[in-house]
Formats: sequence, structure tokens, C-alpha cells
Amino acid sequence: MIFALSSADILLYKKVGNPGLLLRTHWIDFIMLALVPFLFIFKVTKISLKVYKVAKTGKSW
Repeated sequence: MIFALSSADILLYKKVGNPGLLLRTHWIDFIMLALVPFLFIFKVTKISLKVYKVAKTGKSW
């Protein structure tokens, strides 16, 4: 999915041709593309902690 978004941004750049205009018109796309891997780390950490807590409480029984 991330690669599809980045390739779409590259195609937009080729269509527009001007980096300044591309940033002004599609800035939210670039921010979201940068946030996806960052937020993915938090999601993996949250799931790992949940599994750890379940395993920890299961051992105490």
C-alpha cells in the first residue's frame, strides 16, 4: 500500500512538473505518506504489549 501511494505521488510529480506547485496542491498526501510507517510502529507496539499482558496474566493463574 505504501509503495502504491509513493508511486502515485511520483506520477503526480511527472504530471505537474513543478515541485513547488506539487507541494502546495498535494501536501496532505506527502504528510500521510510520511506518517504511515511512523504510526505502524505504534500499532505493532500496542499489539505486542497486549499479547505480553495476556501471557503474563495467564502464567499467574
